[in-house]
Amino acid sequence: MASPQLYGALAGAILQDTTARWNTPAPDGHGHFTFTAACEMLVNLGVAEAVDTYGSDYDASVYRQYQLAIDSNKAAAVVVERASSSALDVPPIDEVLAAWLACAFFFKLVRVTPEPFVPHDDVQAVMRELVQSGYATQHDGCMRWTDKIAPAMALYHGHDPELFGALTASLVRLVVGAPPGAPEFLRAVAGTMFHDQALNAFERACMLLMRLGLAYPIDGDGTPVTDHSDRLLYAGSFAMAVDGSGIGELMTERASSGQAELPPIEELMGVWLCCADHVGLSVRRAPFVPADDFRPVLQALVRSGYAWFKRDGRFVWTDKIGLVMRSQYFWDAANHCFEEMHERQTDVELRDAARSAPDDVRRMAIEGDVLSVYMALCGRWIGGEWKPEPDGPVEGFGGLNRAERFIEFVLNSAGGAEGD
Repeated sequence: MASPQLYGALAGAILQDTTARWNTPAPDGHGHFTFTAACEMLVNLGVAEAVDTYGSDYDASVYRQYQLAIDSNKAAAVVVERASSSALDVPPIDEVLAAWLACAFFFKLVRVTPEPFVPHDDVQAVMRELVQSGYATQHDGCMRWTDKIAPAMALYHGHDPELFGALTASLVRLVVGAPPGAPEFLRAVAGTMFHDQALNAFERACMLLMRLGLAYPIDGDGTPVTDHSDRLLYAGSFAMAVDGSGIGELMTERASSGQAELPPIEELMGVWLCCADHVGLSVRRAPFVPADDFRPVLQALVRSGYAWFKRDGRFVWTDKIGLVMRSQYFWDAANHCFEEMHERQTDVELRDAARSAPDDVRRMAIEGDVLSVYMALCGRWIGGEWKPEPDGPVEGFGGLNRAERFIEFVLNSAGGAEGD
């Protein structure tokens, strides 16, 4: 059993990383795998509570937020007490260590390689406990990890270096501009310029490639940005630091060596999923057929248990990838896909609307007048009931696909009535 004091020190540090360092009063995942996982760990340690809320009558999705279960200044002491009690369960120390390492590495407080390092002043208390527990040694002011921390590092890095390489290679292809179906593999060469496309998913991907040393920021003239402070205020332009054709092998080798400063593999996975979703990769629970360019990554994900392969050639995501999906807001707290649930809930609503549609709206649908049906749904289908024609202008919402789906239900019901 690990030292209760170590549990307490780690809990206090994780809480600080998910609140004070982000200037937020309560733990928050910030749409980032590392911090979503840290929030879940705080829940498991009894420091935070998961507050699950449901949507409206038409929205059964489970939305998760976090709040403190105790005063933040008492967190360490409470966790020490919990870890000391045989009557209370606490997570395995390796899982707690992996969650803390991810946060601490993100904020550049520690290193995750075997070389000696000088930790940030903010983690000195944690490092003292780690030294006392045998996870690190200290010499001349520097710390070095011992073999005892290897299981936690394995959770942090993942067990399949080839998956790290496949994810990175695919991410470069997506970000640099060789979308699925392009004839050449990873056409980018060192010096190739690319941009974040003013999209959050691709901005995060660019920053991650920079952290991995595969790209560097450039100014408007294409000159590398070398000042560290300017790197945080770059204009969204980057250049490749290496040739794209060898990135898969390069990152596999780095991940295998244990010598490289790499982020958690599931953080990389979350960034990749967001970019892949933009070009059509399914994030649904239903089986799917990916584009051919995604198959090497999906096969690597199958080997690691994040997906499985059906005999008919389709892939299915497993619950193991649930926290990654939740951190990117693709799935809800119960591992249900938001998009699928929204479609099911919309279908329920539109079936009700089709069954009770006024004659004039039904006629619009039978004639295939999508725009008129759309305006009727926006202006007259309110609170589950059809209302009279509005006097004023109608504000559109929901997209034309909603009207097209409604027309399908009307035509199906009309066909059934004629068949009778």
